[in-house]
Amino acid sequence: MNAIGRGIDRLVAAASIAAALLVIFQASAIFIGVAWRNLAGHSLDWPTDIIGPALVAVVMLGGADTYRRDGHLSVDLLHHWLPRRSRRWLGVWADASVIAVCVLLIWKGWQMVSFAVRVGLRTPDHLDWPVWSFQMFVPIGAALLLLAALRAMATRLAGDQTTDGTA
Repeated sequence: MNAIGRGIDRLVAAASIAAALLVIFQASAIFIGVAWRNLAGHSLDWPTDIIGPALVAVVMLGGADTYRRDGHLSVDLLHHWLPRRSRRWLGVWADASVIAVCVLLIWKGWQMVSFAVRVGLRTPDHLDWPVWSFQMFVPIGAALLLLAALRAMATRLAGDQTTDGTA
């Protein structure tokens, strides 16, 4: 399990690096758009057209690493009052909930991408991109989050006392 866990960690970390690079790209696009508007006196269309699809990719690619590091928002009021063993089972329940949502996101995300490919949907903006090119980040990100949640659950069930699922 350790080799598989390390592989999952590397894959999730690589996706997180890609998300971070996309954030830098988004900030650069916004800067270029604002600078162009102030210097040239008119707006560029592409910076605002690209921000939305890039945001979808950032959220979906970064979610698994955030989960792996136990960085998502959570209601931990009950967690602090429970004994250690009960905390572990609460964590397993949370992991199972995340896994269920991920399965749904993968299934529905794949249906969404398949439909966009089948009918040839394109963005209505100046970029005229195929819609599936950014929708694909929904099932990809959900699959990454699924792997991170499975790793966290396996770690908890193995009796590791860490709460973030990392060994």
